Amino acid sequence: MNFEVVKTISNITLQFLPTLLLTYITIYFSWQRLFHKITVSFSTSLNQLTAKRISDLILTNKKDKNEIIKEISIIVDKKYIYKIIEFKSPLILNSYTSVKIDTEEISEYYLGNSPFDFMSKIKRDNYFFEIRTIDYKVIRYIPKKIIRKNLKNTYTPIIVSREIMNNTIISKKVLYAMLYITNENIHKTAFITQNGLIQGDWDFSNIILVFPVNFDLTDKPKIIQLFEKLEIIAQTKGFEVAEVNV
Repeated sequence: MNFEVVKTISNITLQFLPTLLLTYITIYFSWQRLFHKITVSFSTSLNQLTAKRISDLILTNKKDKNEIIKEISIIVDKKYIYKIIEFKSPLILNSYTSVKIDTEEISEYYLGNSPFDFMSKIKRDNYFFEIRTIDYKVIRYIPKKIIRKNLKNTYTPIIVSREIMNNTIISKKVLYAMLYITNENIHKTAFITQNGLIQGDWDFSNIILVFPVNFDLTDKPKIIQLFEKLEIIAQTKGFEVAEVNV
């Protein structure tokens, strides 16, 4: 190939390069706006009063378009679906931003009418998320480690219960509620758990937080006797130990 031919090809290439570059940029930004991509990460929370739950969801919008989100669900084992959260007011996830979402405490998970240990089913490589927008579009986030084959559109729903006592969500972990009135006439509630811990609004942490080893927590009169012996009841204007059945 002689020099003139090479020069001609170079000139043609340079002539069309801006157009090609502009076309690429146009396609790129159109692609960014045309489709949806939201990634999801989460942690789990466990306390002494309620069931283990998915918490601290972090949603990241990878596209140049805002998303208006109505609800977020997790699908486990390509079999179970659990609606983690449904927003009372839709969540606006702006383009290229992240948002952290906390979740409400849970008393119990159910499969049909039976208690179900749902959280134990979640492994490192067996779940994905469905994010439903305000216009009923479903955006799936499927981690790379998940096999995409045989994904279905219908799954067995997992539902939850939330048992509330004096503005606190509790579960079957709780045996008793201690209802007491302070010397300032403030009504407070604390709870005794199955493992002998005292949780909740308890003003006497310097006296007792954990029951003695081998203490019979099924003996309610004995519990009251212990509080009398420690002079806890004498420091209140009213004290009651109530059995809890969740």
